[in-house]
Amino acid sequence: VVLIVSGNMVYGDKTDPTITVDYSANNDEATAIKNTFASEIEKDLVYRYFNYTEDAHGNVTVGAEIEDLSQVVAGTYLILITSNSTNFNVEFENSLTYDGKTVGYGYLTVAKRNITITVEGGTWEYNGQYRFATNYYISSGSFAENDDFNISLIELSSIKNVGTVPATIKNIANANIILKNGKDGVRNSYNITMDERSLTITRKELQIKVNVTPGTMTYGDVAPSVSLTYT
Repeated sequence: VVLIVSGNMVYGDKTDPTITVDYSANNDEATAIKNTFASEIEKDLVYRYFNYTEDAHGNVTVGAEIEDLSQVVAGTYLILITSNSTNFNVEFENSLTYDGKTVGYGYLTVAKRNITITVEGGTWEYNGQYRFATNYYISSGSFAENDDFNISLIELSSIKNVGTVPATIKNIANANIILKNGKDGVRNSYNITMDERSLTITRKELQIKVNVTPGTMTYGDVAPSVSLTYT
């Protein structure tokens, strides 16, 4: 049998990747083998994961082995596959030589991690001062272990005059995720969606009282005093 192997996982997952094994021969014999013996064939496959480079001609060079997939950033990695089967002659559609042996290879795709961030909004009466969004939280999804926001880089939106603006993190597109374990490229390992609420300033209600000194006057006299009181 000739196999094609690929894998998928999400950045930061602690579980093993999902491996897909396809049978390259598109004929009745291959279909019968797959339907009858797939579980037996696939349980004897051994997977190892590596960094790699590939040139413009499709030549693959194997890099360092990856010991912990939960520590890699989103991207594409190499899967090297061998078979321990004693009942089947297993070959691979894609193969290369590694450590002096012919092994199959495929690609592991580590997808970006999805999180939604909600910034709480608010409504205030105008007082001439800036009002700020004061709190945010992850409303869907989660950071991978050891990742978190770099609080010092967070800039929440604000409003001063009457109107409405989105309650959001202004610089969410920047590298504002800090890695406690020193990985690089982590900002690009997340799809961040903002669940934007609103910051609103409403008009301030004023009551104006006009105070006029009572009395009479003759044309040309000084006008009586008038004062305004705001409440």
